[in-house]
Amino acid sequence: AGKAKAPTAGSAAGGELGAAQMYSHEADKLRQQRLEAATTVLPQRKLLDLVNQIDPNQSLDEQAEHLLTDVANDFIERVVSFACRLAKHRGSDTLEAKDVQLHLER
Repeated sequence: AGKAKAPTAGSAAGGELGAAQMYSHEADKLRQQRLEAATTVLPQRKLLDLVNQIDPNQSLDEQAEHLLTDVANDFIERVVSFACRLAKHRGSDTLEAKDVQLHLER
């Protein structure tokens, strides 16, 4: 009735699995950061540079950095998306400054 189970992938043998899981988690985190950096219009570094230009004595906490970066990226994505629709509406496959201006003037 009381058979001993062999170690499985879910059980840590000698801590090796724990280290492998940590490495995998860190690799996933790094991949996510790279993906975000590739799709981010306003990287956090640029945001910090902007804050420093406005007020060198001011700093942002991590949550404020993320929030401002997200808001800026969302704004730019929405403007570009709508401006592209305007360009298509006028029969062009090229986004021009007038498309962006028309949307922003609304």
